Amino acid sequence: MTRNAISAHLDAIYNAAEPVRKEFSKSAPLPSLHSELAATASLLPSPLYSIYYQAHSYQVAFGEDVAVSIEGDVTEAQAFMKAQATAVPPTPGTDAKKRRLLHTM
Repeated sequence: MTRNAISAHLDAIYNAAEPVRKEFSKSAPLPSLHSELAATASLLPSPLYSIYYQAHSYQVAFGEDVAVSIEGDVTEAQAFMKAQATAVPPTPGTDAKKRRLLHTM
């Protein structure tokens, strides 16, 4: 392809995408996960955070009226997260070893 042919092809693509660009530019900004509630949600255990994120994503994608609330003390949640981060994880297989030991007794 020549340089002119490539340029014409890119112009055609750009012009064809105009309706899509117009559609995306006329909506209001989408709600963000970067809010105070999102910062609080990051303190949730992984399964609960996943539920929060999915509910938020559903609301954004489908425009549904979904209400999600997080109740509890943020300071306690932060202390819990810090304690979990510094806790010594159990050695892999220790539960299995304990069960085998109990079965042999």
